[in-house]
Amino acid sequence: MTAAKERPRGCVAARIERTAMFSTAGPWVGASGHRRRTPAFGQYFWMFWAVFLLPSMVHADYWVQVGVFYEKGQMDQARNELRRKAYPLATQIIPVTTHRSLTRLLVGPYPDRAQAEQVRTQLSQLGWHGFLRETSTTATAGKPAPPAPVVGKKPDSLNTLFGVPAVGTQPSVSTVDIPGSGNTTVSGFYQLDTAYTLPDPAHGSKFRNLLDLGAQGDWGARVKWKLRGRLAYDAIYDLNNFYAETVRDDARFDALIHESFLDISAGNTDFRIGRQNIVWGEMLGLFFADVVTAKDLREFVAQDFDLIRIPQWALRTEYFKNDFHGEFVWIPYMTYDNIGVPGGEFYPYPPPPPPGNLFVINKEQRPPDRLDNSAYGVRGSYLAGGWDTALFFYTSVDASATFKRQIVPGAYIYTPTHERIRQTGLTTSKGFGSMVFKAEAIYTRGRDFSVTRVSEPTGVVRQDFLDYALSFEFSLAHETTFNLQGFQRIFFDYDPDNLQRATESGVGVYLSSKFFSRKIEPSLLVVYGLNRRDSILRPRVTWHIDGHWTASTGADFFSGPLDSAFGRYDDHDRAYVNFRYQF
Repeated sequence: MTAAKERPRGCVAARIERTAMFSTAGPWVGASGHRRRTPAFGQYFWMFWAVFLLPSMVHADYWVQVGVFYEKGQMDQARNELRRKAYPLATQIIPVTTHRSLTRLLVGPYPDRAQAEQVRTQLSQLGWHGFLRETSTTATAGKPAPPAPVVGKKPDSLNTLFGVPAVGTQPSVSTVDIPGSGNTTVSGFYQLDTAYTLPDPAHGSKFRNLLDLGAQGDWGARVKWKLRGRLAYDAIYDLNNFYAETVRDDARFDALIHESFLDISAGNTDFRIGRQNIVWGEMLGLFFADVVTAKDLREFVAQDFDLIRIPQWALRTEYFKNDFHGEFVWIPYMTYDNIGVPGGEFYPYPPPPPPGNLFVINKEQRPPDRLDNSAYGVRGSYLAGGWDTALFFYTSVDASATFKRQIVPGAYIYTPTHERIRQTGLTTSKGFGSMVFKAEAIYTRGRDFSVTRVSEPTGVVRQDFLDYALSFEFSLAHETTFNLQGFQRIFFDYDPDNLQRATESGVGVYLSSKFFSRKIEPSLLVVYGLNRRDSILRPRVTWHIDGHWTASTGADFFSGPLDSAFGRYDDHDRAYVNFRYQF
């Protein structure tokens, strides 16, 4: 899903982002560890099934709030733009003082959450980042009425004004005046992540302090800008001596220019120049079609995806015409996945050498920053009959590393490298009542994979393969979500010495609910590999304290053989507690 446009000046809108929960980035092979017995995920599955799916479905009507406007002219501009795209609209007056009011712009209504969520996704692709509002009231002509306005008094908080639930995680927005910059909003968050690795030797593995700070504004109606950065310090590397000095130097401090870009609008065509997340995949938690944005994999997939994604420096051009959305992306200088250094908690080790040989891993080799190593891609999407379908082509130097091997007397030497690949993909989605169906398929040409035969000079062979995934997501009462997914990788001209199977299959289940309380949200994620019987199990409880503070606690359990995607981290089970303050 991509964000194409910002709303017109004078609009203030709240936004929710669905955090992706797991990935099927290619299986790596672990080099050490032992197999242990972890809790049977089936026990957790049936327990959560009973708790979350017992509540019966209740009738409600859903709206997508896309903005709150101060000025009538800006409101009319936004309303006319959405009317041209045939969206049903409603407005709602919000008295602020006796002489001034604001206007909410709502799209809808829709009879179930799934349809409203699909519309919210479509609007996000057009640049209207809204959120859902729910109401069970009805109007006289059988049409649901918009959510009741705030009347008789000034709203006591921005959350009340914008319709954000008090128990939600939406950040407040601060507006400041910078000469010549138009309206400027400042926002961000501070997050404390702590983790304790459970197997012997048990140890503290995370005490990370992260500050995310950004601002965005405009220079007139056609030019928007955004600046964002992140600074992190993980104190665990100063609190214990468990990790090698190279790991401490790699992970103790992080500084990152995050999404920072300039948006220029020219009628039906928009240009975005700068560092940006380009997310073409819409599958919950799966990285299949998410082929452009780089990733921080130093914790594998055991953190939220808003922390995993690393933006690319890119020029993106987008064209909008009725139900068609075209996109061209050029990345002159690549940003690559961050896998850390050997000795890190989740370093993706290559296969170990035979006993009696040294195991050497060289420094990662990345191609030089030249234009012939740049990346580019095109994507087109079309909405017809409720089906939102997109096709894309993308070619780049592979953002993920492949370990090439060199054998010398008494030693196996591995070097992480990157080669050019080409990817062609399709994504589609459609709502069916309370269920949303999604599918993705990506054909990749030219990626290197490790093989077992010693006679192969580099230890890798080039393979073409197809990844595809199917998702069925059900939205139930009490903000209960049940998602079932199946995924598969199929190799063509399969090399029998490939460490992966000719066909790799897996399933994923995700459950979450606010059945007990709107502030307490338990969830469970299970991903299971059918070939090797490996799995990741992630029970979690999130406490939405107020509009600013969120706390969560949970655990990550890995299980399976050492040559599997999850089993290689079998001795890295951990428990964690996190806190986030949004402003």
